[in-house]
Amino acid sequence: MSDHKARGVKEYIVQNLADVDFYKLTMLQFIWFFFRKTIVTFRFKNRTDVNLLEYIDLDELKHQLERVTKMSFPRWCRRALRKDYGHIFRSDFLTWLGQLRLPMPNVGVSQDGRLLVEVTGPWVQVMLWETITMCIVNRLYFLAKMKELGLDEKDVLAEGE
Repeated sequence: MSDHKARGVKEYIVQNLADVDFYKLTMLQFIWFFFRKTIVTFRFKNRTDVNLLEYIDLDELKHQLERVTKMSFPRWCRRALRKDYGHIFRSDFLTWLGQLRLPMPNVGVSQDGRLLVEVTGPWVQVMLWETITMCIVNRLYFLAKMKELGLDEKDVLAEGE
């Protein structure tokens, strides 16, 4: 294992199931309405040449993903969607959204030696993993990359400003 992997991250990267973009919610409602029982498989695919396994500690990734399975879509967010976008989101969908729990993805190494994150289940329970997985993998990668380069996150953010 490389010594620059981000291990024991002190933060929870995803705070709640509302940490997705608006478009994802509109598509989720469409799927909920028309394809609620359709079974699909989400599989994370790294489209770069970077071997993420050199940077990401699989136990930390599993920990972050498992935490997401215990999350719900917050009431305050459902209220805001109902108030501001009630013309787009059905009330029964927003009620269901409050009960949604995501199934735990399988995490490991694929046959070609790359990071594997995949989950099979009802489309309405699986589709949010796309955005959430990318968010978590991206954060873990950049924490490890900063460590490898001897950079402090505050300095990197300050440089960006």
